[in-house]
Amino acid sequence: MTALDIDGDNNSLREMVSFYNATTYTVESNTQLTSQQVTATVFGQQTLGREFTAPLTSYAGISPTETRVMASLRFTNKSFFRVRIGGKTGNQTSSEAERQNSLWFRGLDFTTPVESTLPVKLSSFTATLNQGNADLKWVTSMEKKCEPF
Repeated sequence: MTALDIDGDNNSLREMVSFYNATTYTVESNTQLTSQQVTATVFGQQTLGREFTAPLTSYAGISPTETRVMASLRFTNKSFFRVRIGGKTGNQTSSEAERQNSLWFRGLDFTTPVESTLPVKLSSFTATLNQGNADLKWVTSMEKKCEPF
């Protein structure tokens, strides 16, 4: 299961999601989430869990590509699990009345992004200033496995 869009309100609210009875969890190396171990009573038993707390930053929409504000958990051979979704403001208040939360009940495999050079040969590149904006133009002589967006 993956919790998507665990973010804030750009002011004082930080969303949080807690999962109990998970086998493992994964966050990206560039995560904006903080994480801590928590416990709760589930069906009369103390159960270990993991809480993920958001940054104050608000990220627009709910997207499975915004890996900085999501966490994936694996549940193996479990007959139940518990999820707690909410928010924290500390000693401050927030006027946010509605927040969007999304849980994706499917494995979402993501790994640390690999930084490397693009598989292209650049023939020419120009940059010109156009009314305060930069216009970039380039020509490539070779592109390898480049997919259009």
